[in-house]
Amino acid sequence: MNNLSISGNVGRDAELRTVNTANGSQSVLSFPVAVKSSRKGDDGKYISDWFDCSLWGKRAESLAQYIKKGGAVSVCGDVSLEQYTTNQGQAGAKMKVNVREVTLLGGKQEQQAATTQQPAQQPAPQQRQPQQNYQPQIGQPPSNYFDDEMPDF
Repeated sequence: MNNLSISGNVGRDAELRTVNTANGSQSVLSFPVAVKSSRKGDDGKYISDWFDCSLWGKRAESLAQYIKKGGAVSVCGDVSLEQYTTNQGQAGAKMKVNVREVTLLGGKQEQQAATTQQPAQQPAPQQRQPQQNYQPQIGQPPSNYFDDEMPDF
């Protein structure tokens, strides 16, 4: 089974395109996700692993406006390795994810919006009066609740 689950930050705003397939035209949403690795580079800083993600169909159209640079996402899907050669003749490879599930986890924009909004005036909380003569209702367990016999398997 080919399944990858990652959580990270979107590297740039998602790009929505329409492509022609054997089944007609379909929408595809492309966005890179950076995942902080546990490995450190020569400079002592943590290395980020990059994944090129593609989401297809109606979900791509509906989520295009929400997947923005810096936002935190979690994606699950099939992973593949695409090898290529640069114009300078160097070999390279990138991880591609055909996304089945995506969860928006928030990000810088939501945090900034939350801190810049003025808090709404809320009425003072009303104090509740304690109930007089409160007696909790305790039920009895079923008659076979304490049976020590184990069922035969």
